[in-house]
Amino acid sequence: MKLLRFIIFFSLIITVPTSCNNYGKKLSRGRIVLFYKNGVSDEQAKITMELLSSLDSLQADTKKDIRRFQLIKKNDTFCFRKATEKIKADTANIENFIDIGNFISSGVFDGAPVNIELTNDEFETLRSIPYKKTELEKLTDPADIH
Repeated sequence: MKLLRFIIFFSLIITVPTSCNNYGKKLSRGRIVLFYKNGVSDEQAKITMELLSSLDSLQADTKKDIRRFQLIKKNDTFCFRKATEKIKADTANIENFIDIGNFISSGVFDGAPVNIELTNDEFETLRSIPYKKTELEKLTDPADIH
């Protein structure tokens, strides 16, 4: 009986810390939290955090809720993931996210495609928005993204 309890206890010790989250490395600034992993460098994550902070500071939103993002690389494409509620994912304006994907693509990843995924709090995909290259020559500042 003691052996069985020990085995159960030992298996919990091993699985609980690793199953809590595997979102990747973490950067935080204000209410922005960015996780990154799978081929995203520390430098790329820092630049992305700068862009997110710039975008966030331009919003008239007075809420203090935490905004969670994850950045990963899948093959030759990057994936920018935003945690949100399902109702917001279902009704989100796709064009805004295409613009953000292009802005991150050109500003962080030298034009590499950046797909967008709207996810739940566990970063499970609710909605995918594939990369669509648009002209960004006139965009010089994150405030230009509507």
